[in-house]
This record gives sequence, C-alpha cells and structure tokens, in this order.
Amino acid sequence: MVFYMNTKICKKCGKEKSLLEFDKARSNKGGRRHTCKKCRHKLYYIPYNKKHYCRLWARRTINYHKLKGFIVNITIDELEQLAKKTEYCPICNNKLNWEYGSKKKYKVKNISPALDRKNNSNTLTLKNVWIICCRCNLTKQDRTLKEFIDYCRMAFLDDIIFGVIYKVGTRGIGVKRIQKICNLWLDHKDYEDKKIYKLAEDGLFGIKTKETIIFYQLMNDLAADGIAGRETLTSMLNFMLKRYYK
Repeated sequence: MVFYMNTKICKKCGKEKSLLEFDKARSNKGGRRHTCKKCRHKLYYIPYNKKHYCRLWARRTINYHKLKGFIVNITIDELEQLAKKTEYCPICNNKLNWEYGSKKKYKVKNISPALDRKNNSNTLTLKNVWIICCRCNLTKQDRTLKEFIDYCRMAFLDDIIFGVIYKVGTRGIGVKRIQKICNLWLDHKDYEDKKIYKLAEDGLFGIKTKETIIFYQLMNDLAADGIAGRETLTSMLNFMLKRYYK
C-alpha cells in the first residue's frame, strides 16, 4: 500500500502546509512547486504589479467598462500610455496615487485614478476620456465637463450674489473650496515662498488660511484684509474660469 503525503514544507517560509497551498508543476517532484502560493505572491506578483501598475489599471478599467456595456474603442496600450502621462488630476491638481496596494486607505482612495467620460457618451475613445481622481469623479457624477464647470461656478456665484463672507472661525464646504482654489493658484505661480502658504483643505478658516488669503489679495491688487468677501471670491472665480474655460 502506498501512502501519499498531504503536506509539504515551503522552501521560502519553512512552514509545513497543505498541498493545496502549492501550485501544480509537472516538472517538479511530487507535481507541486517548492514555494507556497502566499510566498510566490510576495516574491513575484506584488513586485510585478508595482512595476507595471499603470498597465494593470488600464486592463482592469477596460474590462470593467466592457462588462458595464460601454463601447470601448481604446486599447490597453493606449490607456496605459495615457495613465503614464497623467501624474496630476486635471481638475483639482492633486497628485494621483499610482501606487499598487494602497487603495484601502481612505485618504489615498480619494486620489486614486479614475477614468471619466468628458461628455458621458456610451463610447470610450481617447478624445472622450481623461483620468481624474476618484474624489472629483464622484463630485462630477454624470455631468458633462461643461455642466460640471457650470455647477462649480454657480456655487461661487451664490456666495458672491448673497454677499457671503469667510473669515477666521468660519467652517464648512465654502472654506474648503476657497482653500482648494488657493492651493491651485499657488501651484500655477512661481513665487519663492509659495510652500509656506499651502493650505490643509480641512474646511476650517484659521490663521494660516487668513495669511494665505492676504498673500493672494496682495498679489492680485485687492484689499489685504484676510477676509474672503465679494471682491476676493470674484477674483478666485475668474481665475478658475480662465483655467478651465479654454
């Protein structure tokens, strides 16, 4: 009577595991690989995915859209090249996270890359798509690019029309919007001290936000009082329109 071993020792981790934990390999003795699946995943799959994450993302994205019933006229190679060229979100200018295996973190998930259709048609072409961060994609929803810009503009116009004033102690989405625009404005300028004025987009109008607003007002010939009122908000709105309405 012949007895077959149901376990095997992994040469990498040294642990005795069930044969089911080892991939089949006809050329190896016993018909199984010498390293377990978990160790092989760490040794080969994770390093490969980290090195070729843009291609992995492109393949998954195309397959996802095909399953959803979209007409995909983009190849994996074309989408991979677009991914490699897109380092920052074109809407909020945040650096996209192209790091493999970090999407579980909430803050990282917000800046993970997402494929968006500019005009929301059912066909995906290179002219019709761009890569933005997940957060902007969730905000944009099913709007076209022009509708999304109009939506952002109306939010600012409401504040301007109704004379909303943002100053030290103010909290909310309006403050967060101002902080984001200040950061966008700083990113597109060559001021030596701009790193000092970069803001945390936390929705709290504190001393640091006031200092940045004063800097913005001085550079744009506005009354430097550190309060975001009608004139300052109008100036910020004009900056955003010049940047996106091309």
